[in-house]
Amino acid sequence: MLTSSTLYRSLSLSSAPHLYANIFRACFDSGPIRRSSASKPTDSHLAAELVSRYRLLRRVRGHDLSHETLKTDYCTAMRMLLESDGPNQVDSSLVGLTKFVADHLEHCLEEHLSDHYCQILTDDNIKLAIELFVLILSRTDITAFSQGFREHLLLVSRPFILSKSVVAKSPRAPSCAPTTSHEENEYVLCHHSTAPDGCDRTPYHDPSAAIVLTFVLKELDVLEIPPHLPVDRNTAEASGRSGPTQQDYLVVAKYQTPLFGDDRPLAERTWDSSRSARHGLGFHFCEDSDLQNPDVPGLGPDVHAYTSLPYLLTGVWEGIYMLSGPNAKGSEDPAKLSDLASPLTPDFLCRTPMQCSLSLYFCFDGQEAAISSGFTPNVGDWTILSNQIITSEVGTPYKLTVRQENAMSSIFTIESSSSFHHIAISSSLPSDNLTSHFFAQDCLTVSGRRLPYEKFVFDPSHESQTPKDPSQATDCILIGQTLEEHEQAWGAYKYVGRLSKSGQVTLKREPKNASDAGFGNWIFEGHLHYGAALVGIWRSGEPGEDGVRGIFSLRKTEMSS
Repeated sequence: MLTSSTLYRSLSLSSAPHLYANIFRACFDSGPIRRSSASKPTDSHLAAELVSRYRLLRRVRGHDLSHETLKTDYCTAMRMLLESDGPNQVDSSLVGLTKFVADHLEHCLEEHLSDHYCQILTDDNIKLAIELFVLILSRTDITAFSQGFREHLLLVSRPFILSKSVVAKSPRAPSCAPTTSHEENEYVLCHHSTAPDGCDRTPYHDPSAAIVLTFVLKELDVLEIPPHLPVDRNTAEASGRSGPTQQDYLVVAKYQTPLFGDDRPLAERTWDSSRSARHGLGFHFCEDSDLQNPDVPGLGPDVHAYTSLPYLLTGVWEGIYMLSGPNAKGSEDPAKLSDLASPLTPDFLCRTPMQCSLSLYFCFDGQEAAISSGFTPNVGDWTILSNQIITSEVGTPYKLTVRQENAMSSIFTIESSSSFHHIAISSSLPSDNLTSHFFAQDCLTVSGRRLPYEKFVFDPSHESQTPKDPSQATDCILIGQTLEEHEQAWGAYKYVGRLSKSGQVTLKREPKNASDAGFGNWIFEGHLHYGAALVGIWRSGEPGEDGVRGIFSLRKTEMSS
């Protein structure tokens, strides 16, 4: 082509995009792009993506760690992995993508030794490298790492988890000391806004990838089982002892945080057309918008978490949480971030099991029809349709209470310092409001809305009925609790919270029994990481206070399948 200008112009990318598009279709997965695009990708779109992918492959083959276009190339690699039904994964593995990212992270850690890690949080390349690494790795890869490299990975991940920029921008937890008396079966959520209108929050990087990486590394440590405990539940009951048994600890020791790489196609079966569809939601909810190639059309702005997450979230989730070590505190001052990745900073400790059987309740009431007679909140001061728990003016606390008396009756309460709104809930519905097979008749019927919060139940056996579309809902409440078997060993808890349209899951945990009130109320905030692991940060007390905090990892149990 270089010997003939005519031939060069005829076969150039701009003149013959269809040729390059055909190469893309032959070498890469084009099906996921077609499924995820609002409009059919043109030959020019596919040709541009081909150039991006071959630039990435050339970089990795040459082991080029230079910063030029590195962020763009990492985004390309993540798209390839998330959209992979087979060929993308094979191409990436052949050129040593795992080793490339591992060497880059090792290089970054050495580079930041001189500046006390202050730049780790501001380096997008490091953030993307961790995101990409978690997508590439399988359990086999992790076990093959040296102990020294595992420790380095924990160090480079820690600032993204512990930094004040992550912890402080979440809704504040309620005080552990109750200000008013409540029934034992009540759920209470409080939120104290830090913004003028309660909604204007600065976006922060989702630490999910760093949390997943931390858990899979810590799970390699052998968990010591106290030898004095009863062997199993029968032995414990026979001796009149309560609490965990050795068998319960074995369950904790066997827990593994799901990894995206464990789902990669097998060598003898290199094509799995459903793989990218199963993980497509994770791609569309990646916080970094640069992951979307501007030359390839993507989903429209109306797509949000209510489209697919309800099918994934409903059910029983089990996992573990860990405590952050003493004195491992974040800071808003970059100059004080030096200790976050220091080997002297205490690590995450105490693997402890947790469980939550989640149910979702959707409201399909439009905002303009949400207000009925006798219930008129001030616009700007309060909105239940917010993606936050409750929004309010600066310093004005609001309280959301859901009292679950039995499977068919609950109470929903909003409370503020200036006024009190009591919204009755019942399970009775007019005949024309009976829902389809996706929603049970167990509903939270709010008198301040024309339609109730309806419990989401997926039952594919009723294919003849037309379901309500969860993506049309205006709000989603989460209600959950621990199950009896878990409660015998680790305590009884109840949960209430919200699923935002951005995909964030926020849950408040309260003890079921008054005897456990000393544990206080904890707030869990996280995301569903590519449809497999629900991971995030938890804390007690208010941000800035010396409350307990840490990280958690949950996976859906087989009983939910």
